[in-house]
Amino acid sequence: MTDETRDIELCFRADGQARAAFAVKLARASASHQGRETDDGVDHSVRLACGTERIDSFDRFVSLLKIVRGWKHTRLAVDGKPAPGSAIDRLIAIGECFQRQRRSGNRFHYCSGFDPRHAP
Repeated sequence: MTDETRDIELCFRADGQARAAFAVKLARASASHQGRETDDGVDHSVRLACGTERIDSFDRFVSLLKIVRGWKHTRLAVDGKPAPGSAIDRLIAIGECFQRQRRSGNRFHYCSGFDPRHAP
């Protein structure tokens, strides 16, 4: 097992989108937020260093992904390389699974189901 981390960057433009103000507020709450003025508006970016971020940072990142995933100017990059559109949905699924596992109070309760062989 390695201690490898991945740098995930989410970029979006909130021009005229529903929930735009809330998305920008979530993005600005991140220490990694950057806003860049363009001729077409403001491009926002948020970075998440997987493996080193706090849980609440990951939760906010997933919440932001849920809001901006269908927007025209949303892009996701992993380690500086463009990620396919399906990567956003995968990250959301991982985040929701992780949240369910934490709420269950049982570390063996995971997304694909409960495995009684590993129950305490």
